[in-house]
Amino acid sequence: MESLNFTPRLWVVVLVGGLVSGCAAAIACRPGDSTVDCCIKKYPLSPLENCTASRSDVLRVLREIAEVSDVVANINEDFNPDDYVDSDEFANNKDLPEWKQRCIKFYVACTERRWTGNCYDCIRYCEGQRKWPKDRCHPPGEGN
Repeated sequence: MESLNFTPRLWVVVLVGGLVSGCAAAIACRPGDSTVDCCIKKYPLSPLENCTASRSDVLRVLREIAEVSDVVANINEDFNPDDYVDSDEFANNKDLPEWKQRCIKFYVACTERRWTGNCYDCIRYCEGQRKWPKDRCHPPGEGN
């Protein structure tokens, strides 16, 4: 079996995509996807064994999935954690990815300011989806 040596980020996208969809690791095909691209999405953990895909095809499709994941992660940009916490207190987190810094800041604001919702559940959601679930955890009176 040939190893593809994916970056950890691509593996997370593949595994999370599969968990969210409810199957082993399938990701939905779109109209216009080639048969090979669709097969790679259906079998992202074993595309070389299950599809007539080249290594470059597999990497291309999984990179596209990762790019879509980044777009989804940034949907929540209008809900800014810096409006609720002092950013200077989080200087030790500067090496973390931006999405993770936002999750941590929202969690601190949620717990310290007694927001509506379960702050612990919301940070777990944020860690998985890379966006704060402002419909579940928000300042009183600001829910969506």
